[in-house]
Amino acid sequence: MANTAAAAQQLDRFLDPVVLARIDNLELLARSVVNGFINGLHRSPFLGLSVDFAEHRAYMPGDDIRRIDWRLYARTDRHYVKEFEADTNANFVVVLDISSSMSYTGGGRRKIDYARYLAACLTYYVRRQRDRVGLITFDSAVVDFIPPSAKHMEIILHTLNKVEPGVGRKGDLTQPLLRAADRLRRKGLVVLISDLYEPP
Repeated sequence: MANTAAAAQQLDRFLDPVVLARIDNLELLARSVVNGFINGLHRSPFLGLSVDFAEHRAYMPGDDIRRIDWRLYARTDRHYVKEFEADTNANFVVVLDISSSMSYTGGGRRKIDYARYLAACLTYYVRRQRDRVGLITFDSAVVDFIPPSAKHMEIILHTLNKVEPGVGRKGDLTQPLLRAADRLRRKGLVVLISDLYEPP
């Protein structure tokens, strides 16, 4: 029991924001923060092959006879086919504001640094769930667009590592978000990381 408490205290020491701020490699940072979370899967709205039973439906000509529930047939004298829930992965896109207002420093840390850490940690965690990850950076227009893919984790971390708020880059939410919506065709989860510093 003492070893478990000591290990938890050691892990908490590494999750200290002051310690994390000294780490240059965002992948290592994200792995440190996310360590210990459980992988998850999303339920698909479609029926398919899985181990999770969904429902029975009446047999239709052309259905695979291997999917007939013969035990139910023995009780009801009717043919029913077993349907199973399908597992799927989702699109996850971080939309990150890199306008000049994100360079504000408060308490020794810039807003953009907190935003980069948050984006890296969320992306890393979601990727561990086997979801497709993407990134959009913007100021008054879309600057970087990395479409959601299962293979783009390293590109996203590299982009987050080099992104800096430009001096004099005016922020605008309307046009970049409309552009992002045009580019994201499939349903998914979009996380907006911004200080929302814009006239109402």
